[in-house]
This record gives sequence, C-alpha cells and structure tokens, in this order.
Amino acid sequence: MNPKEFKISIFKNIKIASNPKNITLECWLKNTYYKSIQDEIRQSPECQDKQKRLKQSLPAATMSGTCTYRNEKHLQHNGLICIDIDTKDNKELFKTSSPDILKQKISKLPFVYLVAESVRAGLYALIQIENANLHREYFKSLQAEFKAIGVVIDKSCSDPIRARIYSYDANYKLNENATIYSKILKPEPKQASTPIKNTISTNELFNRCLSQIEATQTDITTGRIGWIKIASAIASEFGSGGLEFFHRVSCYHPEYEPKECKRTYLHIAKNPKCTISTFFNTCHNYGISYMI
Repeated sequence: MNPKEFKISIFKNIKIASNPKNITLECWLKNTYYKSIQDEIRQSPECQDKQKRLKQSLPAATMSGTCTYRNEKHLQHNGLICIDIDTKDNKELFKTSSPDILKQKISKLPFVYLVAESVRAGLYALIQIENANLHREYFKSLQAEFKAIGVVIDKSCSDPIRARIYSYDANYKLNENATIYSKILKPEPKQASTPIKNTISTNELFNRCLSQIEATQTDITTGRIGWIKIASAIASEFGSGGLEFFHRVSCYHPEYEPKECKRTYLHIAKNPKCTISTFFNTCHNYGISYMI
C-alpha cells in the first residue's frame, strides 16, 4: 500500500491528548517544518534537559490509526504497528553500525513496510498486521523476531495508542510490497506458581522487584491503564507514602513527568482499586521477579 492510504492523527505535542488533526502517513513523512528543532536536538546530545524541552515542543502522531482523543477506545486502527529501536537499548548495535546501515538491514526483513530515523537518530519501523485486534499479540511475536537478530525493540510500543514524536528522514526505506505480518507466538504452558514463604514480608518482595527495575531500567508502565493499575497497587500497600516508589517505577517511561506522576498517584491513593499482587504480576510479565 502507498503511504497516502494510511491515516494517522497528529497532536500539538506529546502531552496533549485532544483536538488532533488527521493526515496521511505520506504527509507526516514529508513534513520538514520542524526539522530545525530536530537538528538542534541532535546537536545537543549531552544536554538531556534541553533535548527533553525541545522534544516536548514537537508534534506527536498515533502511527497505528486515527482518534478523536488519545485513548485506545477511540482508536480507528489503520493496520500498522510501529516499533522503536532506541539507541539506549541497542548501544553496541549503534556503536558498530551507522543508522543508514541498520536501516538497510532492517528494511530487508520481508515484513517491514517502512524504516526511518527517530528524532534522536534511533530508528523506528512500521509493519502491516493482519488483524488490528491482535496488535499486542503481534508485538510480542515481533519482539521475539527482532531479539533473534540481536535487536531490542521498545516494550512501550505494544500500546496501540502510543504516540511517536515527530522526526524527519529524507532517506527512509519503504517497501510497498512488504508481507502482512500474521505470526502469533504460541502461549507458553503455565507453570505452577511457587508459593511465597511466609517468612518473607511483602515489603521485602516489593523492594526486590524495585531493585531489579532500577538495575535494568525497565519500563513496566506501558499504556496509561497499566500505569494507573500500578499506582493503585502501590497505594493499596503503602498509601500516600508510596509516592516515592511510584516515581521510581514510572521514571523509565519516555513521557514521564514528575508533576503528573505525583498528581495521579495522590488522587488514586484516596481509593485504590487494585492490590499489591497487581504490581507483582506486572513485574513478572516484564521478567522482573522477587525470587532470588
């Protein structure tokens, strides 16, 4: 399919979730209006605060479709899944190969529709999927496919409504004849859960998980609903005193904002709907375990 046939929604910036404008993917790819800001970001690799401020001034787009409000229930899926290949997750890969070489390699995968540079010179790719209702299942399969070739893709891309910040790449690679992705991983057989010994306190288990999250800098807060559930789980155990823990868990998300994090947590702490087991289950899904 031609990029003209895919519709996406663009928002004023990454923080704003309403009043989008619908455009074609082709318009997004060819927009050079904000390129000077992108250039400034790339020229300031050591100034994280400046980069963050500049990124937040750029528009953002829901690459998997259009919506009237940036919430999954409002999404009209366009059949695309967007994956990010960040430099922070693939340091050795970007040390040994330039973005252009990596683009060339990834574009040769038969299911990759498009691959281009991100605003900070990482990469992103678009893949057509067979069934929009299975977005997350396809993501898990793609995660395994890329891992097999030594590439780590950003876990937060499993969220269909996730917005991607503007970037311009005049040399993006497009394959209009890419195969439509339909592979779903077979679920692993469930294993009997190991009972938690009564001698280990919930606080100790929580601290073990938190230590692993920080050691690996793992973002377990994919999607706003999941983030809210984590806040509720922590609040159910620690009350308003768990705010620091929520900050420590949330800070690895690319859109982390301390003020919004605090406001959200304190509001949820008044009436948490989840239990601490929700936190442990989420950790388990991301490979974080309380077991030593």
